[in-house]
Amino acid sequence: MTFAQLVVVIVVVVPLVLMILNRLRMDVAALMMAVVLGTAQFFGLGVLGPANHPADALKAITGLSQPVVVTLLGLFIITRSMEKSGIARWIARKLLKLGGQSVGRLIFLFSGTTAFLSLFMNNLAAGALILPSAME
Repeated sequence: MTFAQLVVVIVVVVPLVLMILNRLRMDVAALMMAVVLGTAQFFGLGVLGPANHPADALKAITGLSQPVVVTLLGLFIITRSMEKSGIARWIARKLLKLGGQSVGRLIFLFSGTTAFLSLFMNNLAAGALILPSAME
């Protein structure tokens, strides 16, 4: 194992262990990994590309500009907002009232609600909006 590979393993494993031990939040761990890998590349360790190419340090944060990352970030914010505001609990109560004790009816209602929302928005977003209600 080369020194650059060892650095990458350490940079990934240490934050993961800290997350498992609840010493570090997931978002902070991810940003910390990106910063350390970018800094290591900038100083010539060659963890993200050939050594002594500081321009490759930008590879550490290029993923943040992808539409998928922005979409997922927005979904996390919307989902958490729905949980905190009580909208998720309100939707869950309405669906439980309509579904009663029948598991089949509840599955149909949650699937139907998600399908209806998918007509107007991204499928992933529709699922993320219904997920807090299903968890309730």
